[in-house]
Amino acid sequence: MRKTFQGASAFGTGKPAVDARNWQDFLISTFTAQELAEEVREFSFSPKNREQALSVAEAAEGIRRVLELGLGRVPVASTDDWSREQCVTMARRLFCDASEKLEEDVEPAGDLPLPNRQCLPPPLPFAVAMMLGAAVGRKVVNFLGLRSRWVTTPRGEFHVYHSVPAPWDPCQSARTPIVVLHGMCVPGSCMTTLGLLLKGDRPVVIPDMLGWDYGFSSARTMRGIVGRYQPSLEEHIQSVAELLNALFPGGRPFDLCGHSLGGFVAFRLTQQLPPGRVRNLVLLAPGGLCNYGLGHVINNVNAPYNSAVHFLRSGLPWPIAMVASWTTYRMFRSPQSISLMGDLYPAGLANYFCRRAPVHTRSLVIWGDDDFINKARSDEFIMECIPRGEGYWVNGGTHSIIVESVVTLYNLITPFLAASDESPSQPPPAFTRALLFLLASTNMPVTKMQSPSPPRQTVYISPAAFRLQRKGGKHLRPDSFNGINGDLRFGIVPKSLN
Repeated sequence: MRKTFQGASAFGTGKPAVDARNWQDFLISTFTAQELAEEVREFSFSPKNREQALSVAEAAEGIRRVLELGLGRVPVASTDDWSREQCVTMARRLFCDASEKLEEDVEPAGDLPLPNRQCLPPPLPFAVAMMLGAAVGRKVVNFLGLRSRWVTTPRGEFHVYHSVPAPWDPCQSARTPIVVLHGMCVPGSCMTTLGLLLKGDRPVVIPDMLGWDYGFSSARTMRGIVGRYQPSLEEHIQSVAELLNALFPGGRPFDLCGHSLGGFVAFRLTQQLPPGRVRNLVLLAPGGLCNYGLGHVINNVNAPYNSAVHFLRSGLPWPIAMVASWTTYRMFRSPQSISLMGDLYPAGLANYFCRRAPVHTRSLVIWGDDDFINKARSDEFIMECIPRGEGYWVNGGTHSIIVESVVTLYNLITPFLAASDESPSQPPPAFTRALLFLLASTNMPVTKMQSPSPPRQTVYISPAAFRLQRKGGKHLRPDSFNGINGDLRFGIVPKSLN
């Protein structure tokens, strides 16, 4: 069966016994009304800009797509679940809540109010507390064994956490050093728990990437002024390449690991650097690998990091959770602070797909099977990007596997890297064993990715239209976006599908 997502027939007869006004019961629970309104705008594929109000019909279409693509809290039972009236009701209530207006003030067939998009700075006492917390967090990480180092490059000064003994020589160890890159809108300190585990096995380097205003690095802008700025994707790649040349002169090899946007940068760097420079590549829910052709990347990247509760609910012991909260303090911004990736990169990552060519470096990819921020495609699609690789799904893992599944990552990464080492593996030191004991609750079950994968449904997505082809009666799941041909995998939808 094949149907368009833009035709009137896409709406069903209605989901029984539900009150569509209670959008909180059906949409993503971690998102605020403002964040969800922005998601709905992106899903509506409306040509209007951010300052133009959506019509009720456009918002209802966006609501339907959000629900039917499995982003809601209720599992998809049928593509005909939601009626037009239910989607209109949910859209009106959501946009009124997002704009703090009453439904009575909105015309039944008129445009919906624009959601409040406030980026309010925190009160001064809280800002001071965050600054002190960042300093204390860095000192705690330094005390635990990841020291700080500043490296000057043409694009600015990088702050780097590392476990390399003085004097600086990351290659003096019998084990190849590993460079760990963080993702978007987070500092390098969010990777330090993984780094503290890995440092018992090999030298670890974790930079604060330039930009974002989240870490301790300072970028040099085009005017030569040292400060914060919003880098382009290519600037990210080139700035990290310059850092790696400064850290590892003479073409010394290293292992490269990246999470989310850091995974995108790691993948592209592996493609660009001379063969053999990157010995092993580790991708943790990498960005750009599996984007499904949207003109904008629609997921709100701050949503899972809005409060320390995210850490406290992850199963971490309370002291470890609090340290994680302090060291990643800049994740915790006001819920009103909306930061869509589509705002940062209007073309979306779809125009920067990693799959311009597969990497033939030995690779490992790890992905949470419940990751709705960075959805994955099929096993086969992922494994085709890394012909010399292996992949694993973390069962129940979200995009925050670097925190909630950190022992799982350690258990997968350590033997993978050790297989390329000339020296035999040694038992983990006492510090690593103690940390593994404290973090035992983050050891999650995994499922190995298969290639080729069993048949799954096929999704065609473009800014012009959604088209869904169902196979075998299966329904859309977060990990089942499956490309059809090379063009679609590049994020380019053939004209015949528009």
